[in-house]
Amino acid sequence: MMNIERKLFGKTARGEAVTLFEIRTPELTARILDYGATVQALLVPDKNGKPVDVVLGHDTIEGYETHDGYLGACVDLDAPDFSPDASIPFR
Repeated sequence: MMNIERKLFGKTARGEAVTLFEIRTPELTARILDYGATVQALLVPDKNGKPVDVVLGHDTIEGYETHDGYLGACVDLDAPDFSPDASIPFR
């Protein structure tokens, strides 16, 4: 059985609402933001069955806006690489 809950995560510095989607199954919980499809948290059971977050994420939208590093970012392997030394494609 899967349950999806939608709630306000916060507002950006520009005043835009950011929504958190919490997707729960008996085995895991995923928290996804509509701020660039960011994976904010993923709780999975440890060896004793206790839920453990295995994603580095911020607790507030301000954390994502003020810290670089792209924590939880979804990255497309087909995105072009425009760096000067990009000569070998990913695939």
